[in-house]
This record gives sequence, structure tokens and C-alpha cells, in this order.
Amino acid sequence: MKKILLSLAALAMCSSAINAQQRFVLFEEFTGENCGPCASTNPGLWTLMSANTSKAIMIKYMSPIPSAGQFYYQDKPVTDNRITYYSVPFAPYGRMDGMVKHQTASSPGHPGYLVQADIDSNYNVASPFTITATAAWNSTYDSVVTTIQVHAVSAYAPSSGTVKLRVALTETVDWATPPGNNGEKNFENVVRAMYPDANGTSISASWTSGTTTNYTITGAVPSYVDKSGSPFMVVWIQNDLSTVPTNMTVAQAAKSSALPGVPTDMSVTMASLNDICGPNGTTTSATLTLKNVGSTNTLTAATIYTKIDNGSWVSQPWTGSLAIGATTNVTINGLALTGAGSHIIYDSIDVAGDENLGNNSTSGSLWFQANGNALPISSGFEAPTYLPSTWHAIPNSNGDQWNDVWSGSSTTNIGYNGSVYAEYISNPGITAGESMLLTMPTPTMSGQTALDFYVAYAQQTTSNTDALDVVYSADCGGTWTSVWNKSGANLATAPVSPITNTSTCAGCFLPTTNSEWAFYSLDVSSVPANAIIAFKETTGGGNFLFLDNVNLRAGAPSGVETITAATINVAVYPNPAKDQATLTFNLTKESDVQIELIDALGRVVNTIANQKMSAGGQNIEIRTAEFAAGIYNVVMHIDGTVVTQRLTVTK
Repeated sequence: MKKILLSLAALAMCSSAINAQQRFVLFEEFTGENCGPCASTNPGLWTLMSANTSKAIMIKYMSPIPSAGQFYYQDKPVTDNRITYYSVPFAPYGRMDGMVKHQTASSPGHPGYLVQADIDSNYNVASPFTITATAAWNSTYDSVVTTIQVHAVSAYAPSSGTVKLRVALTETVDWATPPGNNGEKNFENVVRAMYPDANGTSISASWTSGTTTNYTITGAVPSYVDKSGSPFMVVWIQNDLSTVPTNMTVAQAAKSSALPGVPTDMSVTMASLNDICGPNGTTTSATLTLKNVGSTNTLTAATIYTKIDNGSWVSQPWTGSLAIGATTNVTINGLALTGAGSHIIYDSIDVAGDENLGNNSTSGSLWFQANGNALPISSGFEAPTYLPSTWHAIPNSNGDQWNDVWSGSSTTNIGYNGSVYAEYISNPGITAGESMLLTMPTPTMSGQTALDFYVAYAQQTTSNTDALDVVYSADCGGTWTSVWNKSGANLATAPVSPITNTSTCAGCFLPTTNSEWAFYSLDVSSVPANAIIAFKETTGGGNFLFLDNVNLRAGAPSGVETITAATINVAVYPNPAKDQATLTFNLTKESDVQIELIDALGRVVNTIANQKMSAGGQNIEIRTAEFAAGIYNVVMHIDGTVVTQRLTVTK
């Protein structure tokens, strides 16, 4: 690689400094690309921190909690060191100036508790130091030189501990596709390296007022750092109280301005990569955007390398004239896909003299919907396969999607017939009107074909309009046609269940009995050949929705729908009742009906009805005057299906 020397004049121009005249608050967060709670906490945390740039700086360590990912492995030694240093118990987790905030909370250190008052309280505590930090590239642009001036404005001599100066190279990293499974693509102020390492540099533990000391720390820049992405340095003075792991106080922090771009630098990003349908061996293309992000040189040549999944790299030359700041698109053709499911396309560029390798690669994922799959196609979403690899959850524009599985507890499973897992949609956390698709493998159908499945759903209020459709697409997902739909109260399989506490999920609907599931069997014989069949959920403010035991099979539909409290519109009024209550419900066909009143001890205190009833609306009187005050269950046996409704008797 050709190296370009940095002149003294350029060094003076690119160096930057921040003079901290009072405390500059440091917030260290431990997050992770596979951490679901991190994805929900981080947007609010960043909004708060970005509103306080004159008071505080947030830096992030990519942790392996709950599981390690590629982002974590890029700087594993630093993260592991800081996790051990702070005895990090979970993610997301944070320390403000080395201390744990909200000690009395249920999860002390959780960044979700952080508010403006926390920043203000630390900011208003005087610091014994001012710190000035300047940063510049070395002459070969492969290391960063940080010059730090520490000035004691008051005496500082902690009674115990080793005082450390810590220096972190930090950058914001934006991924084209999420690096993990929590959906996050944007990660602000991630620590990419620490110099000389995460242990820091020992400095004097006794400072007198007016003392000034200068430090120069040089460290190599990892190849994964994008030097055009404005990395900067964060420095802080910390007292390592090894015997008190909950209180490693930071005396002062500072940050440098962003490092400048380098003279010769070409970046590559994935401009477009679309899902595709067809038989095995179908070819597709990818469009790449090349950009000259260097500060000096026009770029005229590069070699582009491409591979699919773990296949071999294939090279393609590029020539042209790319001025500083200019972009050009290059199409890579002939990408042959074999095997249904998700595929990753990797691209990398090689440019002579490129001083920044951190932006020389890109990747994108696409879904290959291979046709010709024989019937039956089914899944109960159980371990070890969960959502089969040939099924596909297509998110909405915000990244919300069908979740692979919901795991019940060890004592209460939530799948149909007591199974552990089911696919689900978290309607309460998704904007109303958003739609998400769950596609099945494209079938080969001949003759009559049926689709069987189970659904469990509750509204939060009677006005919720969540909808579930069975849809198909004959143009690889370009357009969708509905063949079945239920929404709102017609979709509900259980009574209304308001969510009263989102953090504890109080009121979240979780099916625990078969009576809270509805069974549907549809004739889908009219779906065109090689069309994709999918479940489409459109949110309307309701509670959780679950899908289980899907089976696309040859033959006629069963014509049976499970009877639930919602499907027969069960109601008891008045409730509570004193002397008499009325039970109303609707039968879609003539049915054998037995109705019993069960007390809190499980005893049958009255058989209200035991007869064949005709289709239509039913009104049954329940005399409650003779029963003791308390809570009873009205248990209805309808053609072998059990439906329960609660009744309170008062005196």
C-alpha cells in the first residue's frame, strides 16, 4: 500500500480538542446485536444522550449477552475486560461515571431507567480535572496519535485504588443488514479499540491543584474501523477500586473531534438486492455503489470480489474515473442460487493505495423462494427446527415481523394442545396499520388442497381491529391476494385482555388452554401454480396473536372451526349478579350443550342445561340467589368443546 506522509501543517489542521471546564459525564453501555431488550431500549437512550452532547458522552461495548455475535468478536478482548471490570450482570446495562444509577430499581444499571435528572446530577458535580484531547493519524494512516493534557484544578488523592487514564477509539457503525438477530442496524459511539488496552495507563494517584501533565498515546487502528466514518477518541480518568466493584468512579472525561478522512479511499455498499422466486439454480444480480471518500486522489480502477454464502470468491474488474465524493453503480450478474431460504451475498473491493480497509466490504441477504415443494408442508414450530429454514418472515418497514417462537415457562406452555412453541405477533408494540407476512415454501398442488391452522388472539379493547389474512402472490411478492380474512372481535378466540403494565407484561394474552385456540381449515385449490402462500397479520392495537400447527395438504378442508368464547359471543350479565344472571351465546349449528356452574373448589353446584340446542342466539337464565357470594365458573360443553366464562355472585 502506498503511504502518504502527513505534513506538519496538515497535522495542525486535523488535530482537534475539547477543553472540559467542568465535569463531562461518561455513560458506558453494554449492549449486543443479539439482545432483544437492547433493541427496544437503545433508541430512547440515544435520544436522551444526543440531547446532552455538551454535558455527556455515551460509549458502547458490544457484549455477548445473551449470545455472542460477529460485532462482539471484532473487539472481544476490550469488551470482555470491561464486562469483568464492572461485573456486568445483564444487557442492556450501563454505568454513569463508573457508578450504578437507580440502585433501588428492580434491575439497577438498566439504561431504560436513565432520565435527564441523572445526567444533570452528575454534570453538576465539580471535577478535580480539566482534560484536553487531540487526535491525528500517523504518517501512514494505520495508527492514531492521541495527545492528552490533564490539568488539576483542585487536589485529587483518593485514599485507595490505582488511578488510570483510559483511551478509547470510538465510531458510529451502521450496518446494511442487522449483524445479529435483534434487528438493530445502527450503533452509535461503539468502542472499537482501547490504548494501550482496556486496562488503561497508570497515572499519579496524588495531584496538587495547578498540576498539569501531558500524555501521548499511540495505537494501531483495527482493519474493521471505517476511517471515513469520523471516528474519535474518548478519554477518562478512573479510580480502580478493585475491592468495591460497584463504584469505580470516573473523575473526568473528554472527547476529541472527529479524525479526518484519508487521501486514498474507496467504499462499497450494497445498493440493491431483491428476494427472488424460481426453481433451484435461478440466477439473480446485485447492484453495488462505489464511492470515492478519500480527500486527495481520483480513483480509476478496482477489483470487485463476490461470493454467495460460503462459496468461492469470483472477481470482476472495474475501471473508470471517480472524482472525490463521486459515486458509481456496478451490477454483478449471474448469481446462481441453489436451495430455498436465506442467502448472503458478500462483496469486497481491492484498490491500489487504499488507506482505509474498514469500508471495503459489504453484504446483503436475500430470500430465495424455491418452488416445486411437495405436499404436505407443515410445522408445529417446535424444537429443534422452530421456524423451518424454508419459511420466511417478511417484516414491515420498521423491521417488525412474525417472531420465530414464543417460549412458554417450564410449567405453562402456550402452543396448541400443550406444545411449547408457536409463531406470534406482538401487536401492542407495533404501529397500527402495519402488516407482516409469514410465507410457506411454494407448493406443487394438483387437485383439491386444504390449509389447516390454529389461531389464538385477544383484543385489548373491543375497538381493536387486528386482522389475519391468508394470502397468495403469483409475482414473487409484488402483489398479494387474500383468500381468507378475520379481524377484530371475529378474530378473537379469548375475552378482551387489556395490558396494564408493558414492562411486566401484565395483561399480555398468553393462551394456556385449547379453548383459547380456534381451528380453521380452508380450501386453497384456487391458488395459482407456483404462487407463494402466506399468513398476513395487520396490527390494530390489540393483544398478542399466536399461530400454530400449520398444515398445507392434499384433500378437502375439514369444515370444522373450534368453538371459543369469542366465536360464539358468550356474555353473562349482570356480572356481578345478586339474584339472577343471563347467559347469552350464539350457535352456528345445532349442538349438544351442557352448562354447569362450578364453585371455587371445583364442585358442580348446579347443572343449568343439558340438551340439544338449535342454531342461533340462546338466552339462559341462571338463578344465583340460592348460591353463596363468591366467584364461579360457568362451564359450557358444546359438542365436546369446553368454554368457560367467569361469574361473580354478591349478596
